[in-house]
Amino acid sequence: MLKSVEGVYSNGKIDLMEEPGNVCNGTHVIVTFLVSGPIDLQSRGLNEAQAADLRARLQTFAEDWESSEMDIYDDYDAAKAKFLKPTRKPIDGSHAMTRSSKIMRKYS
Repeated sequence: MLKSVEGVYSNGKIDLMEEPGNVCNGTHVIVTFLVSGPIDLQSRGLNEAQAADLRARLQTFAEDWESSEMDIYDDYDAAKAKFLKPTRKPIDGSHAMTRSSKIMRKYS
């Protein structure tokens, strides 16, 4: 399971903006530092005109992307796991695994 939590690095420590919840002490983490500043467009194969065009085309998604309805995608892995959970028993009473439970067992 992946859980993202925002934080701030200072003096060798990371202060989290919120409690991650359902995470045990000693859990391993991967920290990605977000470096702010200008983006070198040329190193990414874009000139200024191409970047302006891309920005204009993506702007049409900004309102939808930032709407509260999109919050459902913030915890995608948990929602996916809930969706794949088997919801019924086999009719014949056997203990045959459903496809979703096979998938969950494989990645658990």
